[in-house]
Amino acid sequence: MKLRNYKNSDAKTIVAWVKDERTYYQWCAGLFGAYPLAEEKINRYYSELQKNLLTKVNTLLAGF
Repeated sequence: MKLRNYKNSDAKTIVAWVKDERTYYQWCAGLFGAYPLAEEKINRYYSELQKNLLTKVNTLLAGF
């Protein structure tokens, strides 16, 4: 496994992975608002989060 900085393009992969409402709430417990999940919601949330200098958003890559 490899950890790297989050990229806006990661949102597309996340949205594709979260195919139904049950998976959505298991993954984020509604952190991004109501289902369905959208790339814009993810990127907006992480953009705001990263404005805090103590916060770093990462992506875990499995199988690389």
